[in-house]
Order: sequence, then C-alpha cells, then structure tokens
Amino acid sequence: MPGIDRPPLRDLTPCLYGDGSVFAAPSDSDRLLCLDALTGRARWERKVVETVHLLGVGRGRLIFTTGSGLRAVDAATGADAWTAPDAREMPPMGRGLLLGDLVLWPTPRGVLLVRQEDGRLAEDPAFLHSVPKGNLAFGRGCLIVADRLTLTVFAPPAKHLRERRNEAEEKPESAEAALELGLAEADAGQLDAAVRSLETAERLARRDAALREEARTARHGVYLTAARRAADAGRRDEAESALGKAAGPEYSPTFRVRAQRLHAEQVERFGDSVGAVAAWQALVEDEELRGVRVVGDNDLPRTAEQLATEHIAALLKKDGASVYRNVEERARARFHAAPKGKDRADALERLTVAFPHAAVRRVALRELIDLYSESERYAAMAHACQRLRDNPGPEDDDAALVGRAIFGLRRFW
Repeated sequence: MPGIDRPPLRDLTPCLYGDGSVFAAPSDSDRLLCLDALTGRARWERKVVETVHLLGVGRGRLIFTTGSGLRAVDAATGADAWTAPDAREMPPMGRGLLLGDLVLWPTPRGVLLVRQEDGRLAEDPAFLHSVPKGNLAFGRGCLIVADRLTLTVFAPPAKHLRERRNEAEEKPESAEAALELGLAEADAGQLDAAVRSLETAERLARRDAALREEARTARHGVYLTAARRAADAGRRDEAESALGKAAGPEYSPTFRVRAQRLHAEQVERFGDSVGAVAAWQALVEDEELRGVRVVGDNDLPRTAEQLATEHIAALLKKDGASVYRNVEERARARFHAAPKGKDRADALERLTVAFPHAAVRRVALRELIDLYSESERYAAMAHACQRLRDNPGPEDDDAALVGRAIFGLRRFW
C-alpha cells in the first residue's frame, strides 16, 4: 500500500551460466555482473535495483525478476531489452522459470506466460489459472510448484495412460472416463485412438452439455495436431483431411476459422500459391466466418477477412495475377449472374465484399455508384466512391470520385 514500506524480496540469488558467461547479482550489492566463464573477467556490469531471481538466458536475453516486475537485458552487452509490466509494479510471488520461448512468471495475478522475445503476454492469463503461485520447476514433462505449505505437481496426461485405459474399460458408459482416456492418448501421440475415445465421450455425454463441449474441443485440438504433424512430414493429403474434419459444421466459427487458417498457411508453405489463394479466399467469402476476430501475423487484432485479404495481396505481389485467375473467373461469373432490377445493388454489394482483389470489383463499384445515386442512397454512394478510390482502375478519375463522394455526403446530411 502507498506509504507503507514492504519487506525486501531479495533472497539468495545463485549465479547463472548461459552463452559462455556467468551472471551474478550479489545480495550485498546493487550491481548485476556478467563474467567470462573461462577467465572470470568482467564483460559488463550495471546497476539494477533489487534483483530478486535470475531466471535464465533465452533469445539472447538475461531474464530476471526485480521487486517491481520482470526484466530482460541483452546477455552480451547488458543493454535494456524490455520490462514487464510497462506501467505498474508487480512483484514476483515465487521463482519463475524459462520454458521454450516463454517465461513462466508467478505474480499476484497468478502465473503468467510471457514471451522471452519482447516481454509481452503470450496467452490469456486464464490459461494457467489452476497453477498456484510459488517457486516453479520443470522436469520430465512435469511442472512442480512449491509454496510455503504445499508441493503441487502437474503431470502430463500421457503419464496416466495405463490408468485411464483401465478406468475406461471398467466404466464403459462413463463419458468422463472416455474423455480422460482421449486426453491421455492425445498427449501420448496416439491421435487416431484419441479421436475415437473423444467421440465416445461426446456420445456418452448426451445430457451434459459442458462435458460434451469439452470433448468436442479436445477432438478439434487433436485434428490440428494431426494436421501439423502430417504437414511437417510432407504428407499434404493427410494434413488436409485432418483440417477438413476440424473445419466441420459441428464446430464454432472460431474453431473453424482456426482450422481454415492453418490449412491456408500450410498450403503456402507447400509452395502452392494458387491453392493458398483459394484457401484464403474461402475465408473471405464465408459470411459466417469472415468477421471472426483473430490475432494477425504481427500480433495485432484482425478479422479473418482482413487476415485473408492481406495474405492474398502478398501472394499476388509475389507471384502475379495468374495465381488469382480462378477466383477472378468466379467473380466475373457472379457479376454476370447478378439479377436485374431492385435486387441488383445488393448482389453487387455482396460481390465487392467477397472478391476484394478482383478486377471486376471495380466494374461493380462503378455501377453501384450510379445505382445508389439513382435511388438516392447517398451515404452508400459515398462509401462506394471511397472504396473505388482505394483501388482504382486507370480510367477512374480521383477528383471526380471525390466530388461525387462529397456530393453524396452533403445530400445525406
């Protein structure tokens, strides 16, 4: 609390070895030291107020906790890399650890997953909501947490596979037993068996909607894992089969987008630009899926439509218009099939949304500008003018489009 001195958090801070250096934060000093591991000579030193724990070296950074948060410095130079959190104090609630490309950081908010690269949260804080605060250790696939009174061990489901199989055999009508078996099989890499067990759990959980959804969600995750493994092994047909199942109608739009996005990304990696355009275009055209929120390639929020549109634009830039030929032909067919009369504007509007890169979209927008003007839908006319300005053809006069847009807005207001 403000105005109240909290006790110091510092404890014994063992030295740390990484990348040929020894790092030390002596308890009787405010210095952080980097020493050459062979000669003992100082490579750099810097002042750091209250180093609590040296966690490790990852991504070229020495990562440690202080009394107010989590910090990283360049392991080679000692220069600041990042600090978390950015604007408030968050003292450690135990010793964290480095795991893969992440930092597991015990805080008053719980155990957080932070990226070693930039100090940003890697997952929703609720992801580790069941992990208590305390000193963390990891080994043989198990996460161990020690607080003042309790030692808690989180073991992967695969370690209980034999036990789960026996339970499922003893309780063949138990949805819970089938679910636990499916999770253990999935963790052990027995993916086909896991799908069967999870399907059994869904069938048995007829009256338990929450358990049924948990089994369905786990089955979706198994399909994604199977697709990734198949793609890594070069088995494209097998990967596409798994992702086709993961994009099935029984799943929520969010899960279906996840599967279709992975499919498009894998097709890109296989070097099939035409197939990748088709896969991304499927997301743009799907009215139910294109508005789903996703995290973009630059970690910024996007809709599925925006993400897909960006990827198609990149493929067009890299490989030329030929990769878009099939989509362009479908767009032209839609344009020529658009009904006449009062429903034509709505049909053309849907086309301009579904085919943002098609050349025929400009033709449709020009016609929409006239149709909206004739029907005195001036705001829609101004919007069509702006969209045509964003991607004009050689025959489109920008000044004329601006003039019509201003005219439409004036009439609208």
